[in-house]
Amino acid sequence: MELLVALLVVGILLYVMIASRKSGLDTAESHLDRVQDEKAAWEDERFVSYGQVQQTREELNTAIDSSFTGNEEHRSLLKEIVNEWANLRVKTFEERRSWVRSPKKEE
Repeated sequence: MELLVALLVVGILLYVMIASRKSGLDTAESHLDRVQDEKAAWEDERFVSYGQVQQTREELNTAIDSSFTGNEEHRSLLKEIVNEWANLRVKTFEERRSWVRSPKKEE
C-alpha cells in the first residue's frame, strides 16, 4: 500500500514537471516568434536610417518647390505633410533604439 502511494506521488510529480516544462517552452517559443516577426517587419522598412529620411525629405521638398510654383498654399501644405512624415520616421527610429538604452518610463 505504501509503495502504491509513493509511486502515485512520484507519478504526479513527474506529470507536473513535464507539464510545466511544456508550458514554459510554449511561452518561450511564442515570445521568439513575436520577436522574429517584429525583426522581419523592420527589415522590410524602406527607410532604415536617419540620413535616408533626411535625404528623402530634401528631395520631396525640392520637387514640391519646382512643381507647385503658382500655388503657395498647396506648396506649404505639402511641405508641412512631408516634414511631419519625416519627423514621425525619425521618432520611430529613436523609439526603436531607445528601449535598449533606457528603461520604460512609468506614467
